[in-house]
Amino acid sequence: MRFGEETRRMVTETMIHSPAPALILFSHGSLVCGAARALEAHADFLRRSGDWSQVRIGWMNYDAPTFAEAVQITLENASIDTIVVVPYFLVPGRFVTHDLRNALAAAREAHPGVTFLEAAPLGTGADWLAPIAQLAAMASPLTAESRAATIAQVIAGCEGKPRCPLREDGLCSGEPRSPSTPVPSPRISPANAVPDDDRPSLLVLAHGSPREAANAAVHELAVLLRDSRQYAGVHTGFLDCAQPDIPTAAHAAAASDARSVVALPFFLHTGRHVILDVPDLLMGAATHHPNVEFHLAPFLGSSPALGEMLAVRALTALSQPK
Repeated sequence: MRFGEETRRMVTETMIHSPAPALILFSHGSLVCGAARALEAHADFLRRSGDWSQVRIGWMNYDAPTFAEAVQITLENASIDTIVVVPYFLVPGRFVTHDLRNALAAAREAHPGVTFLEAAPLGTGADWLAPIAQLAAMASPLTAESRAATIAQVIAGCEGKPRCPLREDGLCSGEPRSPSTPVPSPRISPANAVPDDDRPSLLVLAHGSPREAANAAVHELAVLLRDSRQYAGVHTGFLDCAQPDIPTAAHAAAASDARSVVALPFFLHTGRHVILDVPDLLMGAATHHPNVEFHLAPFLGSSPALGEMLAVRALTALSQPK
């Protein structure tokens, strides 16, 4: 893991002089079956690190256990005096500054003998450059067949959630099945240099927020991606609340000199937006640019690098003076 020497020293001393702390990942839930699997995989990575007595996920809604329940289960299973809470969010929006803070206040009141440490959210900084390059290299052609295959993969892992949008849209019967874990095949090795004239244009697709600071963070990441010179161009598009919208951004990316456009869903979960909304909007835009190849990368939350990034946030919070 990429820690500064001083941070690692402080973390090591903390681990030695106190019982091993627990870690809770605080996240928004989803109505879509299987949406939690990526975060569960990151939690497994953190458990294997051996830094934590327990690693749990506490959900804000739609999934179980809730954050309060995750705290209760954690404290019932061991003698723990410190719990580090990492918000599984990109920016400190309302879910972090309001919902998480309220949940932490309630937890501190209910468990006065336990220290709760709040870590920083994942952010949109330079540590995303390598993971995004890896995801972009795993992009596959955007076609009706690929969209259907994605939906089929989700249906194959149906958990029977009554309000899953695939069920409501008549795409899934709602009959629970065994979880599936599809692994996308790399299309280009990110370790290999790509000739300038073959570099794709990158399209970063985010949800959008009423908070301009959250949208600005996505634009700032786009600047970092442009400066990396790995792409012929970098464009941002938003599903809601901000401009440009996804069709406008897709048209701008296709109008550049790049032969192909790689769209990256900047989402942490496989909700309705990743499975249905983003592919549909992109396919609509692609029909206007028959000479440009559109590819869709795996969503941001599927990056294997996220486990390490969460560990950095958690251990940094643990190293701070109490």
